[in-house]
Amino acid sequence: MFRITRTTIGPFPAYRLSSGSGDELVVLGLGGTVRELALCPEGGGPGLRLLSRCGIAEIAEDPLFRGRLLFPFNDRIPGGRYVFEGREHRLRINSAEDGSAIHGFLYRRGMECVGEDAGLDGARLVLRERIRPGEEPGYPFALSLRVEYELGRGRAALSFVVRNEGKGRAPFALGWHPYFELGKAADELVLEHRGERYLPVDESLMPLGGLADVAGGPYDFRGGRRVGAHSLDVALAAPPDGRVLLSRPGEAALELHADRELFPFTQLFVPPARDSLAVEPISSPTNAFNRSELGLQVLAPGEERRGRITLERKR
Repeated sequence: MFRITRTTIGPFPAYRLSSGSGDELVVLGLGGTVRELALCPEGGGPGLRLLSRCGIAEIAEDPLFRGRLLFPFNDRIPGGRYVFEGREHRLRINSAEDGSAIHGFLYRRGMECVGEDAGLDGARLVLRERIRPGEEPGYPFALSLRVEYELGRGRAALSFVVRNEGKGRAPFALGWHPYFELGKAADELVLEHRGERYLPVDESLMPLGGLADVAGGPYDFRGGRRVGAHSLDVALAAPPDGRVLLSRPGEAALELHADRELFPFTQLFVPPARDSLAVEPISSPTNAFNRSELGLQVLAPGEERRGRITLERKR
């Protein structure tokens, strides 16, 4: 029997979805962050912890954004400055390292629980947040984000609905920033990602323009291979079928599937400690607010975008 338990982690409200037999999903009310995920293998067996997480004292300021939802923009906007429909906007700077705005601001806002249920086959939690004009510097648009978290036996999912609640067009980008560990360091993990192109960047990680072929290069994971000692911080075009497979040799495997309509890119990142691999479905890459050709999403009044990310333990 699945259940949902309301609890707190540090000072923050949290929700624990559990199968009672090893499958668990822990979601923070703060920004809808996925803090914990454990899934059991096909045919039964113990649940495996799949996500790296920060310490409780770091939750509010976690510089690696572990498990966070990235909204209403993801990755970096240099100087927090962008121009939309001829008007300049300046976002709050939250990266002291390079003076940029990074990964939106949902991560520091509380989300409202608007639905939850649990039964024999699974558990479902629904969180929602509304952004209103004037609440955040540099973002004078009205958007809502609804996220449905699901847990089943050996599987989990996040479903998103972004809606323009205002009277004018509104730009946005959306991403999820999980760090997968599978009980091994990043170097030992095997990644299969069938994306055929990647986004070249300069020394400051800003796009140079256009996409390049991955064939034969360091970002060619189409046939599946170890991450190895590579330093990864790159956006790949999403695989044609939206499927990414991450495994540890001869043991556990995790399949992630992201709808390409909302998430046409995957950001790969290995943190300095090399203890995990971030596999991030994103709607557009770095600085898309200033480079609309990279896939900036724009909603007309009343328009919605929907997308889903599923995760399944394969063995």
